[in-house]
Amino acid sequence: MKDEFDSSYGQLQGLPYRPIEARTDQRELLDVLLSECIDRYRNGDTQAIENCLKRHPNLETELRELLPLIGMMESFKHQREAEVFRNVIVPELTSTPIKHYQLTREIGRGGMGIVFEAIDLRSGKGVAFKLLPNRYVKSSRDKHRFREEINTARSLAHPHIVPILDAGEHEGLTYYVMPLIDGIDLDKIIRQLQQNEEVIFASPHGNESRSTSDTTGINTNSSLTTPTRALTRHSFRKFASIAYQVTRVLHYIHARSLIHRDIKSSNILLDCYGKVWDADFGLAQPLVSDLLDAEQTDLAGTYRYMAPEQFQRKIDSRSDLYGLGIVLYELATLDSKDRPSTLFPSHSLEEKPKLPAPRSLNSKIPRDFEAIVVKACEDDPSRRYQTAVELADDLQRFIKGLPIQSRIPTTVRKKSWLSWFSKSSKK
Repeated sequence: MKDEFDSSYGQLQGLPYRPIEARTDQRELLDVLLSECIDRYRNGDTQAIENCLKRHPNLETELRELLPLIGMMESFKHQREAEVFRNVIVPELTSTPIKHYQLTREIGRGGMGIVFEAIDLRSGKGVAFKLLPNRYVKSSRDKHRFREEINTARSLAHPHIVPILDAGEHEGLTYYVMPLIDGIDLDKIIRQLQQNEEVIFASPHGNESRSTSDTTGINTNSSLTTPTRALTRHSFRKFASIAYQVTRVLHYIHARSLIHRDIKSSNILLDCYGKVWDADFGLAQPLVSDLLDAEQTDLAGTYRYMAPEQFQRKIDSRSDLYGLGIVLYELATLDSKDRPSTLFPSHSLEEKPKLPAPRSLNSKIPRDFEAIVVKACEDDPSRRYQTAVELADDLQRFIKGLPIQSRIPTTVRKKSWLSWFSKSSKK
């Protein structure tokens, strides 16, 4: 039986939910690319459709059939979305408390729910309130995945994982509550550094209220005084420190037989004290064997952070390290553009397009830092860091100014590292 949905949910998402059906790997890749294209369009990239066609010439016929239609639907959606949220959903959700939480404003929205800033009426403290509006969402798959996200996050207790304070259902709404993190995600930092030499992500004026739409993206609503903290385009040791904190999260969840599957810059929060937080486990999946195979997992994630083996629906803990490697690549080079891809199971590593070596885009990147990024982003998982501990060790060595374990031969530093690895693997 097909899943049903009403007009409000359709207007929110732009496209109706399509039930699970038998799909080829190519069809699943098309789904991921279309999702990425839609996200870019919604973020204001008016050339998203044409750029997608240029990046993926092997899929031009299929994309040309689908993308223009999606573009027109998104144009209509854009006009209707603000009206629906402004006149229907947000007023309804913020008009009266949900249990003892008073929602004040929307601060984020994605495929798995809406995040509001809210007030806990019992304590008077601000919290982040994430909900799936079940009354508008009749997809059983979405409900199941949202509940799985809650169960996964509730089972984890780590200094760098945003904890769940409360969860439940109320009048057709499934929700969970987290602390309101005073910080900024790495995606915003990268975009700011593309425009500016420096980004201040914490200032001593802690009593100045800022909205999430200001220049730093920080929501400072506390009276705490914090020192000025900033990142520049060449804060490589600070970038390494950020990644090191993420490796602690990955080591923790991998030890509990979980795969994150969605390590990306927008899911990594940096608070006003320089502490890293992971707040999204919506795609986390148990690793029931050493390697999840095609029958145990679906194709999910954000395209540019997905390891090649994920497109074959083969995934293990090293796939998460690849995603973190891409985050490091973006921080080091400020290059967050997708590259053309031929990520089909029938293609070999040598046939895949190659990322430019980091120092070819930014000559100020330290060679040891480049070597860490190169190894973390290796296409072949057997040549990547094998564990989060291995990656953490090299990051810590770099931070302390000690020699790292990974090296790139001097003669190939200006070439694509993937070309070198492909040649060296044949010897």
